[in-house]
Amino acid sequence: MLSNLGRTLDKMERKAVEKGKIEVAKNLLKMELTVDQVSIGTGISKEKVEKLRKEVIM
Repeated sequence: MLSNLGRTLDKMERKAVEKGKIEVAKNLLKMELTVDQVSIGTGISKEKVEKLRKEVIM
């Protein structure tokens, strides 16, 4: 039981961290940083940053 709770909390924490990185990436893109710069700064793949860039531009 405790093991399942631990795994659930771990998964929730990873999702929260990923969500935070995405928000930071969007803000960096709004500041007109390049896809490469945002990828390096956040650890998010260039492909994912490119998709986020398209969302931010629209």
